[in-house]
This record gives sequence, C-alpha cells and structure tokens, in this order.
Amino acid sequence: MEPRFLKRIPNNGSRLLRLLKTLGPFKEMHCAYEAGPTGYGLYRLLNEKGVRCEVVAPSETPSRSGRHVKTDRIDSCNLAHFLRSGTLVPLRVPSEDIEARRDLVRARADAKGIEKVAKQRLIKFLLRQGRRYRGKTNWTIMHLGLVFIFKG
Repeated sequence: MEPRFLKRIPNNGSRLLRLLKTLGPFKEMHCAYEAGPTGYGLYRLLNEKGVRCEVVAPSETPSRSGRHVKTDRIDSCNLAHFLRSGTLVPLRVPSEDIEARRDLVRARADAKGIEKVAKQRLIKFLLRQGRRYRGKTNWTIMHLGLVFIFKG
C-alpha cells in the first residue's frame, strides 16, 4: 500500500499526538521528519510517548529522478515511502544541553555578523561625510565608548 497524505498540521506536539492516537497504538508507529529550524522537541516528545521517530537531513533524503517539485504533500509521502523501505539515514539527535549550546553559538555568530555590517555602514557613512579616522585601526575600545576601571 502506497503512503497517503492525511492532513497538514503545524509543529504542535499536542495536535500531532491527537492525530496519531486516531491511527493506532504508539508502540506500533514509526515516523520520520526532516530536520528544520524548530529543533528536536518533537522528536523528544514522540520518543517519550513511545513512538519510534527518526529525524533526517533534507539533503540526505533520497529523491526520485525526474521529480523536482517540492510540496509538503509530496515530501511527506516520499519520507513515508523511504522510511518503510529502510533507505533513510537518521541524524544523531543531540542532547538538550548540546542543542542549547549550539543555539547560543549560532545566536552569537548572528549577532557578530550584524555588528560587522553595522560597523561597515558606519565607516561608509563617516567617509561620505568627510570624516576619516587617522589611527591604525577603526575599532578599538576607545571607539566603542567603553570605560574600564581597575582597582589594585
């Protein structure tokens, strides 16, 4: 029997569990979803409830030749097909602690990128106004307006 699309639901654990209850016992279920920006909370919830769940990388999901259209309906049926055939390669899901650390590192990298762009824009603005810093480097503690007081 070919997989069929039931319905599209948001990334909401309680709504998913409600739908899964209508399909049968959790212990007999095996599901997969593609990793995305929502993290691994859904994976942890399903495993906690006894549903076998795998998370796969979208880039590692096999694709049928000649099919270039991507929709939720097509993707979900493809995932179910490949899960049943055993050709999906699951990701190793990190612990909650490691996931939180990765999120922090990504947030810092994003903030540093924003800071870099802001500095470049400020330098260009000042150059357009005829203001040029004559020192060796543009960004030192003096430029950031930070004051450190050390007591011995």
